Amino acid sequence: MTLTPTTKPKRTRKPSSTSGLTITTVDAGFPEKFLPLTYTPAPIKVIFGGRSSGKSTGVARTLLLMGKQWPMRILCCREFHKSMDTSVHKVLKDEIYALGLQDFYTVNNSSITGKEIPESHFPGYQIRQTEFIFMGIANNSQSLKSTQLITTAWIEEAQNLTEKSWIDLEPTVRQNLPDGREPEIWLTFNPQFCDDFSWENFVLNPQEDSMVVELNYLDNPWLPTRSKALANRDKRNNFHKWENVWMGKPMTNFIGSVYEDYLNDAYTQNRICEVPYAEGYPVELYFDLGWTDMCCVWACQRCDNEIRLIDYYENKRRPASHYIDVMSSRGYPISKWVLPHDAKQKASGTGLSWEDVLRKSGKPLRILKNLSVMDGINAAREQFSRMVFDADRCARGLNCLRHYRFAEVREGDRTQAKPVHDVYSNGADAFRYLAIGVKTREQKPYAKYLDPYRNVSGRGDSWMSL
Repeated sequence: MTLTPTTKPKRTRKPSSTSGLTITTVDAGFPEKFLPLTYTPAPIKVIFGGRSSGKSTGVARTLLLMGKQWPMRILCCREFHKSMDTSVHKVLKDEIYALGLQDFYTVNNSSITGKEIPESHFPGYQIRQTEFIFMGIANNSQSLKSTQLITTAWIEEAQNLTEKSWIDLEPTVRQNLPDGREPEIWLTFNPQFCDDFSWENFVLNPQEDSMVVELNYLDNPWLPTRSKALANRDKRNNFHKWENVWMGKPMTNFIGSVYEDYLNDAYTQNRICEVPYAEGYPVELYFDLGWTDMCCVWACQRCDNEIRLIDYYENKRRPASHYIDVMSSRGYPISKWVLPHDAKQKASGTGLSWEDVLRKSGKPLRILKNLSVMDGINAAREQFSRMVFDADRCARGLNCLRHYRFAEVREGDRTQAKPVHDVYSNGADAFRYLAIGVKTREQKPYAKYLDPYRNVSGRGDSWMSL
């Protein structure tokens, strides 16, 4: 394999035969700063930077060429995999044709596979052909753990990666390659925020034996003229945007977020920190329900004038019983399960609603009235200064709040600003319900109660009075 960093990718075919195995030499181009990643083994390879730097193209090209040298099982993943259109499937497909490897690789709608290689070429090696698998990490933890013989993982858009997903993923990449190399995990991302897990753990505090490479549009020798013009325009008109989008510098604030100023204040005032369960105060759970979308739940305690957000959980395509089991096992007493107005809707499969399931389980239940989105946002903003967040257990929920933003939506002949519905909005919706629930709850005196888990007497809302 010949690697030429200063010329556009091209291919030259010099077929030969060794014991029936046809060998084709491919001359491929890479940015010069990327080149060491192609020949230096490392368990973790991190490529971060701005737009139009060639990060994804470089990794796709490298893995395709490696997959032609020996059989590999390559997991192409991201935090959330909504469809093949949002995966690196197209990048890999384009590079297969650019490198002239369409005779070796077969491209299907949901996978990419190489030709089967006879066992005699790699005696004792279990994998017979290279395969690219596409998967989301956050919603497939069990499937991920059971996926066998992963030799390499590529995490695209790793700025969204959470610590939990990394803990789930890393142990699955363990199958050694036939030439004695260790398995590798590649991470590519455009940094977003200064406290993102990937930025803190792979760039600011690199993992042992990892390789970390910064790539920006200025490092791309094949940068399109239009991309260069856009970068120069942003540099003139909005320097901070240019630094983040084009140079890969993480943002220290939350520009465009619905809760931008409030999150900045929370960080400045150290209200995003370690927030343990407070003995003697009950825990309330606030849900945003979903099946194909995320079902999200915040756990909070109201301690005097402070609202303590101590936990967050989300999942999808799970019945109500799953969330009952998960949240009941958290180790703190739950005084109220608070659901949005659509909790009364019957599920088509069982004929039961969330309200039915919770009441049959004997859970203390409250259902909120149907208020507008802006009512919920305003309630959250009004109470934000009273809130403290557990930085670790609420990390995913905080990420949802950071990304929750307005966008211009045209309705008839009018244009309005409305919150964007995406993978982050469900967690933000549950947060709205929390704010509404805390604000509109019945004003009842605080009664003493006995904590059945810890046998501690304290002051809080009586479980029976709520």
